[in-house]
Amino acid sequence: LNNSYNRKKGYVTQIWQRENYPEVIYSDTFLLTKIKYIYFNPVKKGYVEQPEDWQYSSARNWIKEKHDIIELDPRP
Repeated sequence: LNNSYNRKKGYVTQIWQRENYPEVIYSDTFLLTKIKYIYFNPVKKGYVEQPEDWQYSSARNWIKEKHDIIELDPRP
């Protein structure tokens, strides 16, 4: 749907990178490593100071035990 809309409007967008490198999650420790990687990416990029401050992350649900719904802004 998104690609069809973009083609009609002449937009060139890409949400995800083309390459991906799937890995088997073989242990709880490995899963936690991947979760930490995802949570700390916005911190590493300098977007926020703490993982739970990133608006689009579920980190705050785990760290602050705040179970809210992530609100999305409507597309312009």
